[in-house]
Amino acid sequence: MLSWDKTEGGVYRITYNFTEPCQIDVIEFLEPRYQILIISHDEYRKDRELCIRIYPELSKMTYPFYIQKEILTDDKWNREVTAIDGKKRNLKDLLEDFL
Repeated sequence: MLSWDKTEGGVYRITYNFTEPCQIDVIEFLEPRYQILIISHDEYRKDRELCIRIYPELSKMTYPFYIQKEILTDDKWNREVTAIDGKKRNLKDLLEDFL
């Protein structure tokens, strides 16, 4: 479970279980500046795999295009997983719902 802790200096940090296998995907948009962090435990991907994608200025109209056409077309998202509710779903579909 991902959670946030506030340090004494008022900075937030992520607390998470990074046990093997663990992969981190960072999707960064430059304008407006924000990041999406996806942490997975995928036995079919290399442990400690880090993927960083940086995208230029986006508007509300171009954001969905980048998510669907540039990010979710990667084969690593196109596989069946068990969702929190226990049902089998396609990982790409779960990410589309979230993103």
